[in-house]
Amino acid sequence: MERISTHIQYYPAHETPLSADVFFIEGEKYLYIYDTGAGEGALRAIEALAPEKERVVILSHYHDDHTANLGRIKYSRLLVGNLTAKHLERGEIVEEPITIDDGVHLEIFPCASVHSGGSLILTVNRKYALIGDLVYPSKKLNRVFARLMTEALESLDAEFFIPSHRPGTNIIPKALLIASLKKRFSTQV
Repeated sequence: MERISTHIQYYPAHETPLSADVFFIEGEKYLYIYDTGAGEGALRAIEALAPEKERVVILSHYHDDHTANLGRIKYSRLLVGNLTAKHLERGEIVEEPITIDDGVHLEIFPCASVHSGGSLILTVNRKYALIGDLVYPSKKLNRVFARLMTEALESLDAEFFIPSHRPGTNIIPKALLIASLKKRFSTQV
């Protein structure tokens, strides 16, 4: 486990099996899990952390490396985007931003994505934004999604963005990520 702040820990992504980072935000009453990852290591991390607390799972998107362990854990609430609900056939769909205050301030936003069509973003204490694979392009760039996604990220009240699957430090200052996206999308056909 790695620690980002007093409220955020994560189990790092790995290649075999392919698994996303699994993030844990400990509130006073609940343990919030952003993506469940895949494989035994991620599962053990989920089971070990705050077993006395009820779990709220927030899935960034529906790909297996972010959701494979979902059926193997207990949780009291599952928050998903439209496409994730369609693929998994379960979950409470987040269509408008949700705010949660549980000793930690969380905001959950649906967002267009160049990676999977739609994603959920989780901000923590207006400082960090967990974004899953939101900014990783798919084979064919959808310019509308690219513009909507970039505008949504620009409007977020967060100082740093944390995408999944980044070795070592994965904390990117907001201005740097936005500038990088604008440059990348302006040069792609």
